[in-house]
Amino acid sequence: MFEEMTSLERCLATIRLQPHDRVPVDLHNFMMTIADLALFSAKLYQDGQLLGEAQLAAWKRFGHDMLLIENGTAALAEACGCEVSYLPGSAPVIAHHLLADLSEVSSLRKPDPSNSPLCKAVLEATRFVLDRIGDRVFVMGRADQGAIQPGVHDRWGRNIDDGDGSGRKR
Repeated sequence: MFEEMTSLERCLATIRLQPHDRVPVDLHNFMMTIADLALFSAKLYQDGQLLGEAQLAAWKRFGHDMLLIENGTAALAEACGCEVSYLPGSAPVIAHHLLADLSEVSSLRKPDPSNSPLCKAVLEATRFVLDRIGDRVFVMGRADQGAIQPGVHDRWGRNIDDGDGSGRKR
């Protein structure tokens, strides 16, 4: 039997492949936390304080071990220069990919989180949560990939181009 660990200790022990008292829980719940606020709007995903408050409210309600702070798969893509769209009832999505095919990879520029409202919101939300409970839970702010995926995808990530890499819809 192991002595009961804090959420932070449990997550760190698991990452280090060390013994732990139980498997840590991560709800991966950013969409649900926002829904609980009942304040849905496109700009909500760009508001770090509201994103942080939503994560804290979910943590107080469920007591999970890890808070994965994000606002969808478009944040890093936006920082790379992709255009982002806000669809009703959805996290931000990439409206237009930067590359038609992988031969254009050398044209990519280094992502600049300071020029991306979505990245800035994740950083602000992460700081907000860390300032309030960072010593008790494992907090991870993250911006997902998506910028260099060739072709056109619908909101569920399915490729809907004609298969030749041009990005043209069928």
